[in-house]
Amino acid sequence: MTYATEEDGNYEDDERKKREAKVVEEKMFSRLDAIGVTLAQTRSEAIEGRQNSGIEDDWLEDEEYYEGVDDANRSELKAWRGKPLGSQLPLDDDNDQQGSTIFLNITRPYVDGTAARTADMLLPSTGDKGWGVKSTPQPDLLKLSKGDIPDSVKQSIRAQGQVGQPQPGQPQAGQPQPGQLQQGQPQVDPQQEAEQNEIDSAVALARETLKRAKESAKKVETQIEDWHVECQYNKHARRVIEDAAKVGSGVLKGPVPTKTTKLIYKDGKLTHVSEIKPASHRIWYRNFYPDPACGEDIHRGNYTWERDDITRRSLVALLDVPGYITPQIQKVIHEGPMEAVKDFRADMDIPGLKLSNTARKSLFEIWYYHGSMRKSDLSLTSLMSGKGMSDSDDNYGADEYVHVQITMVNNRLIKATLSHLENGKFPYDIMVWQRRLGIPFGIGVARQIRPAQRIVVGAMRHMMDNAGIAGGPMLFIDTNVVQASEGPNEVRPWKVYVAADDYVPGESSPREAIQFLTAPMLQAELQNIVELGMKMAEDVTGLPLIMQGQTSQRTPNTLGGMQLQNNNASTILRRVARLFDEYVTEPHIRRYYDHILQYSEDDSMKGEFKINALGSTALIERDLADQAMIQMGQYVLNPVFGKDPKKWLDEMLKVSKLDPTNLSYDDDEWQSIVENMAAQAEGPPDTRVEVAQMQIQGAQQLEEFKAQTAQQMEQLKAQIKASMNDRDREFKSINNQVNNDHKDKDRNANLSTVQMEGEVELTIA
Repeated sequence: MTYATEEDGNYEDDERKKREAKVVEEKMFSRLDAIGVTLAQTRSEAIEGRQNSGIEDDWLEDEEYYEGVDDANRSELKAWRGKPLGSQLPLDDDNDQQGSTIFLNITRPYVDGTAARTADMLLPSTGDKGWGVKSTPQPDLLKLSKGDIPDSVKQSIRAQGQVGQPQPGQPQAGQPQPGQLQQGQPQVDPQQEAEQNEIDSAVALARETLKRAKESAKKVETQIEDWHVECQYNKHARRVIEDAAKVGSGVLKGPVPTKTTKLIYKDGKLTHVSEIKPASHRIWYRNFYPDPACGEDIHRGNYTWERDDITRRSLVALLDVPGYITPQIQKVIHEGPMEAVKDFRADMDIPGLKLSNTARKSLFEIWYYHGSMRKSDLSLTSLMSGKGMSDSDDNYGADEYVHVQITMVNNRLIKATLSHLENGKFPYDIMVWQRRLGIPFGIGVARQIRPAQRIVVGAMRHMMDNAGIAGGPMLFIDTNVVQASEGPNEVRPWKVYVAADDYVPGESSPREAIQFLTAPMLQAELQNIVELGMKMAEDVTGLPLIMQGQTSQRTPNTLGGMQLQNNNASTILRRVARLFDEYVTEPHIRRYYDHILQYSEDDSMKGEFKINALGSTALIERDLADQAMIQMGQYVLNPVFGKDPKKWLDEMLKVSKLDPTNLSYDDDEWQSIVENMAAQAEGPPDTRVEVAQMQIQGAQQLEEFKAQTAQQMEQLKAQIKASMNDRDREFKSINNQVNNDHKDKDRNANLSTVQMEGEVELTIA
């Protein structure tokens, strides 16, 4: 007979607790699998929605034309991964003449040239950027800082001034008593003086507030720019622009917390320092799956999915990493890699998945989900990962939805955390080259140029086929006249022909029996079709070849014509720049500022700021205005216009793709130069400078003396001329008087003669 001991009772309790804990754990994993199935359903919806939109077929066609691939030459390119878009005749002995398969690729240079030109202007290497952070303008504060006092402020100051005012008849503090005013000294109203002091204080405070806001905005801008430099933002943005030019869509992700490790020298030794900082990354457009119900804006959808590849070794490295659910990763490794498809299945064996091919036997698909999740489900994943309940669990209800980031492999959830942005914004931006209706993906240059590419390829293949036909003569032989002495009737050296059996001498000539026929080449006609396709390529894209550094027959020969064509072609680049600002720059930089508001410990960077995303367009305008900036130099050097020559020179260097900082003095060198200039200004005067100044003053005095002498000579000449005119008038007057006297004398003489003659006549009578 046996008796139960106390130790046996404890053993049974422990076993019971283990069984109960195991049951609870199985229920928790079962619930976790159910969450994974629910998420996999949304993933299948995203995959199906993108496939049904037809955008993936367009992407494949654009990629093939970018690589110079179509159904005619697909078999020649063994490394091309694309699948056939249509039927293709097999090559065999009976059908081995398929004609020319040449593919004159004009898609690639157009895409590469346009993307390079756009990225060169939007992302210059001269230190400029297409965005800025500015404080939100406050109209009342701006007016107050300029001395324009609003009426409300004046009334408030006056109302405050009435408090504590002395009673009528009571002398005010600081006011002189009667009889104490000095003669000629105006009487000052203390109330007005106090009001003016309050106004001056308000103006000074407004200016100081605006200054601090401007400094804070500059600090935020510098911080974001430093993060961009560390994560190589320009490199990722260039790839986004290249994707957009090729297929119409480029995806930029950020900011996402990224762990970086740097090697620094500290305390006499090398040390590895790890930091977590926000970063931006380019995402391949084929790996991004938005909510099908988002329309043209992914941020209007409920979720986003991102796909990537991960090796078995990388999965093993995630075991026991804080935040990851180790049993789930072990199950994934045991299952093997699977590929998600659009047709979802509820079977837990392969729910919505299919086994991967042998080429991916050690390459898994890892999926990143950004969306919402019940708080109770998030708490479960936290418990399963060993993190426990977070401090914020009490702030949410069990059925309340929160913004989360989830990592899945196969159909299993291996990690779930709260979104690093409290507002739950998706960390993705899609740049579109040209918008499409109803979907967030766009149309690229490869799609725009597709008709012209087909024209060029078709004309070139016909040209080569016809050249093969016309490349050699065709032989005509009248076998009734001549025939080969042996073998077939063909053209080859030292071939012997003899008369045919039906040959009758004299009726026909052997020379006429053998004739060579030549097919027309038609090269000029087919070349015109090729040029027509090239012309259409410029028309449908709005980008002439001159924008790519190439010329054609349509390129203007005059400087004015080329400038006009460049200005007209720049309208397309301006449109692309505005789309880049609207879809990428503004929301992307805004999320960086949200990250600062949420995680930064520097309160001086927290305020009410706005993102100025018009810099991209300004960069393009400046790049196209190089000639105008050169002509502007004569005005900038004139201080009357109030422009800074140093800033003008910096802009000129930027237009020439040169970094002004590389040509500037270092701070120490410039400080030394400034001090030397100041010392020379305070030191003894230079005799050479004095001599030069004396020479300048002497020259100025000489010029003044010459001017005064010339003025005196002109006055003297005028006086002499006036005097001579007076004398001439007097001489004429005297001359006229003398003439009049002579006339009177002659008249009197004539009268005397007449009288004498009369008297003589009377005497004679």
